[in-house]
Amino acid sequence: MSVLPFTRAGEIDAALPTVVAHLRAGKLLAYPTETVYGLGSRARAADVQALARLKGRRPDKPFLLLVSDRSMAEQHGLAFSEAANALARAFWPGPLTLVLPGGGGRLPDGLRGPEGGIAVRWTSHAATARLVEALGEPLTSTSANLPGRPPAPGAEAIERDFATAVKDGLLLVLDGGVLGNSPPPPSSIARSRCRAWSARARLPSRSCGGPPGTWLRERMKRILLVCTGNICRSPLAAALMQRALNERGAADIHVSSAGTGAWDGAPASEGAYLVGLEQGLDLSGHRARLLTRDVVEQSDLILTMARHHRARVDELGGAGQVFVLGEYAGRTGDAAEVSDPFGGDLDVYRGTCAELATLVDAAVDRIVTEAGRGDQR
Repeated sequence: MSVLPFTRAGEIDAALPTVVAHLRAGKLLAYPTETVYGLGSRARAADVQALARLKGRRPDKPFLLLVSDRSMAEQHGLAFSEAANALARAFWPGPLTLVLPGGGGRLPDGLRGPEGGIAVRWTSHAATARLVEALGEPLTSTSANLPGRPPAPGAEAIERDFATAVKDGLLLVLDGGVLGNSPPPPSSIARSRCRAWSARARLPSRSCGGPPGTWLRERMKRILLVCTGNICRSPLAAALMQRALNERGAADIHVSSAGTGAWDGAPASEGAYLVGLEQGLDLSGHRARLLTRDVVEQSDLILTMARHHRARVDELGGAGQVFVLGEYAGRTGDAAEVSDPFGGDLDVYRGTCAELATLVDAAVDRIVTEAGRGDQR
């Protein structure tokens, strides 16, 4: 059977033996989660490669891992830092993803992101958690959609989009009903359990008129913050800047972030997330995105953490609208660059956040002044 009902307790009980046998045969699964339908496999190299082929995904874009509890992650060699421990206690099970080191020799290297960690979530979807527990090992996860298409809302759409794999018996679909808890699109406000500022804001369509880089009163402005992985510095800076602009009455200026080496969809690092909470900033909805030519073209002002990031923006066509954040804020030399805190303890992240807050305040003063005058930089 290509589609199994997977909603009621009896349906789940009946489906589990078939699903486990299907996965242990190296085949693939479509299943409901707490957000959208996912596609997955066992965390074995050959199975992961089969999933990448089905998804049409590049080998350098790893998948998420779902576990049934924390011990399953630890049994596969994944290590929890102090910050990860705090996050896991506060938000697991749930839709929070942690990027954890470790897993060498137990999990395929193809699951590692550019920073070397593996993205892990203890799913709060009761039926899927039972499935992972019955399987006895982590289940990979990626949204059930073809490249460029939105995630499928239900089993019928998955059957349609992956008809060949379903027909051939490679893909088994679990029908958990139509899911209405879809994650917000990249340009919308993400809300979470924490009452704090979000780093993500709704972006209006671009207005016409004026050359790139011109501040016009009648034109909505977009500011982009850029670092490497888009999980530490740039999301913190973007959240700080959006809050400062809103407080200055410049809510028509919208801030986002990207990374020159980002792993698309990765969450903010644990350190950035915790330090953000200390500052009243909510990074739980942040998802990393790779800096591309399209992202550059959609931005009016681009501020980077370091000069090598600025060079990459130049390569993507952003010359004339890009500055190193520190230089834009009035610093010179090495003091203009913000060091990457990734891998450091919370005190390192606190220092980075304080430095970013100082630079952002100075940058916002300049931005608001120039936006108000209609200056051309």
